[in-house]
Amino acid sequence: MLVKITKDGDKNLTVLIKGIVTEDFGRTPIVDLAKLRQSGEGLKGIRLDSIVWAIQEKLGLTLWWSEDGGEDSMAMPMESRNSMRFDEGVESPRVKDGWQQKLYLSSFNCKDGPKKFLVILQFDKQ
Repeated sequence: MLVKITKDGDKNLTVLIKGIVTEDFGRTPIVDLAKLRQSGEGLKGIRLDSIVWAIQEKLGLTLWWSEDGGEDSMAMPMESRNSMRFDEGVESPRVKDGWQQKLYLSSFNCKDGPKKFLVILQFDKQ
């Protein structure tokens, strides 16, 4: 899996993720925000403003805010092809509430040989 930060500004973050999956994988770290450019005020959290994905048929991906936890740590499930631009955005947990500033990706339904995917995430730093 290739993870590339294509934009890391004071206020915005864009992440490109692509790869070939041969079997399902669990929550795998894709971004550690503590290692990226910080605004002068420090990072309180991020907001997912838009997402584009193309995932080969039957494979599914899930974006997670944290490694552990249940429904609260799930940011976005993805299957097939789609794009979304949110009016309000999908907010991460807050750093002050214990969020470790990391994003994870996992897969599901990887059957019948290798499956390919591409995901582009655009965040607003808060």
